[in-house]
Amino acid sequence: MPNRTISALLALLLILSQTHLFVMLATLEPNILALQFAFTPDAFNWVLLQWGDAGMQTFRDHLPFDFVHVCLYAVCGYWWASRLPLFAGLQAWLARFALWALPAAAVLDAAENVLELYLIGQPAGCRDAMLVALAASCASLKWLLIGAFALLSLWRFRLSLRR
Repeated sequence: MPNRTISALLALLLILSQTHLFVMLATLEPNILALQFAFTPDAFNWVLLQWGDAGMQTFRDHLPFDFVHVCLYAVCGYWWASRLPLFAGLQAWLARFALWALPAAAVLDAAENVLELYLIGQPAGCRDAMLVALAASCASLKWLLIGAFALLSLWRFRLSLRR
């Protein structure tokens, strides 16, 4: 199969996976980002209080699908950066960044998921501040890497249109 076909299939799978997660988590109020960026036990507890038992179960139920999604976007990022002409000709450091940005984000995402799952299982007054901050830091770095990869991709796409 040509690289373009595989890349398009990966993109389609990624879009379907992201859509599925979005639908699964659509009932959470506040949304999942509030938990991801909760840097203190008080903020973390507030989100869980708003969600209630049903919201926490929704969060738990989405995790198996999220772990698949994490693996999928790691593979997509590595595949695209190593095989698409869009990323050809980058300076060495930028090429390495493009290659490893989404796999690194996936590792951070998995760590965040494990930490949040552990923290949700702890009584409200016993959630370790360091672990809450670590989970939020993992989420923040994950989103930073994903955003940087997206910006790099858009920049390269824009340059390719000029040729």
